[in-house]
Amino acid sequence: MELDHKISETKQKKLFTLITHLLHNPIRGVVNIHPGYSSILLTLDKTTNIDDAIRAVENILNLIQNIEPPEEKLVEVPVLYGGNYGKDLQRVVQFSKLSESDIIQRHQTGNYLVYFLGFSPGFPYLGGMDQDLTTPRKQTPRKRVPQGSVAIAGGQTG
Repeated sequence: MELDHKISETKQKKLFTLITHLLHNPIRGVVNIHPGYSSILLTLDKTTNIDDAIRAVENILNLIQNIEPPEEKLVEVPVLYGGNYGKDLQRVVQFSKLSESDIIQRHQTGNYLVYFLGFSPGFPYLGGMDQDLTTPRKQTPRKRVPQGSVAIAGGQTG
């Protein structure tokens, strides 16, 4: 189910509200809820009628229009930069034209919103990065990324 085709904090908060409601008031037959940037994937069991599930979600969307999103929680994540801990820091320097210390300071002081958990269990896709740190994705991604790595790809971080 698509709420929009744009990445937006406002849409994401509406999505969080919907997910919170679904977790506390499950729809019969929904076996998995997986959020995206502006969408939600509901996996149904084989016996559930998709039209019934769609109507249930539409009813919930109408119900939650004026409900406040769930309370946000601040989580601080310690990060090490450069050397063995940041093999691509020079790549960010190259594209941003900022010094290593400026990059680190800007990245550390950001307040990020977790849009969803992604390709690897627990890997958060974060919004709210300083756009001066934007760095194109690598042409060929690494085959292995060490656990705990921080990434900048395009205008996002994770």
